[in-house]
Amino acid sequence: MHTIQECEFTSTEYFDECQECGPLSACTCLASIVQEWEIVTARQIIFFLIRPCYLLSLKNVGDRYKKDHATILHGINQASAQVEWDRQYRANVERICYLLNEIGYAKPMIFFNKFVDHIEYKKELARKKKSKIK
Repeated sequence: MHTIQECEFTSTEYFDECQECGPLSACTCLASIVQEWEIVTARQIIFFLIRPCYLLSLKNVGDRYKKDHATILHGINQASAQVEWDRQYRANVERICYLLNEIGYAKPMIFFNKFVDHIEYKKELARKKKSKIK
């Protein structure tokens, strides 16, 4: 059984390596009020991945990170929007999912692929709708 800690460690380790921001500690930084980009991004990606993969409620996720449910929902919505519109952010999330898949945890990669497929499907529908209007 893979744990939430593995997801936290992989996400924070990824941003530590990529952003050269110094060591990120999954146990302290993620539950803190720190607003540094690397920590906020890692935190939002973790919210985005662990909620569907572990079937946790917003309250359960919030309790783990000392945040209220609205903050968790905001983080998930931010990550979702970033995945939809920012190619680099999407690549970061995909790489984290790949790293988790490498250690034997496939759920984040499966979720991410389905999420991206859904985004592409919505964009295709919007394009078709626009072409019908013209």
